[in-house]
Amino acid sequence: MPNDVIDQCAAKVMETCHFVTQSIGTEMNRRTPTSLSIRQIAALMTIRDQQGSSLSILSENIGCTISSASKLLDGLVERGYVVRATAEHDRRKLMLTLTCEGEEALKVISNSSMLLLKEKLSVFTPNECLMVNLVMDLLHKALSAGLPNSAGKPTETEVCKL
Repeated sequence: MPNDVIDQCAAKVMETCHFVTQSIGTEMNRRTPTSLSIRQIAALMTIRDQQGSSLSILSENIGCTISSASKLLDGLVERGYVVRATAEHDRRKLMLTLTCEGEEALKVISNSSMLLLKEKLSVFTPNECLMVNLVMDLLHKALSAGLPNSAGKPTETEVCKL
């Protein structure tokens, strides 16, 4: 594939991802009582998805320094969303887990986000929705290549083709 086509595709993905994140984040701050930033939500999701994760894993996943992740984590602990404990096997390592309040906050955010997206995407025809699903599957496949846990489970579109 010509480089200019790949360049345009990469630029469009970057532009669209940034726009989606910003527009959903802004709208979610208006709709949900949690008033969490996108980075805080990403931190909660990382901790949920990787139970017992460390501060370094958290900083890597949310794209910031360990110092910034530590400050962000302090706020989540203060709000009662996260518990920070010492790992039994290595007392130098932190283990992060969500509290019931943290789980509930993510549930509220997830439900509200889903409703918001359904509202926004309701302008699409069924065929356009299928195209968006296909593009999302392709994007997920390309971005997850080589990552841990990226193999195995087929996407919904791949299942439909079977």
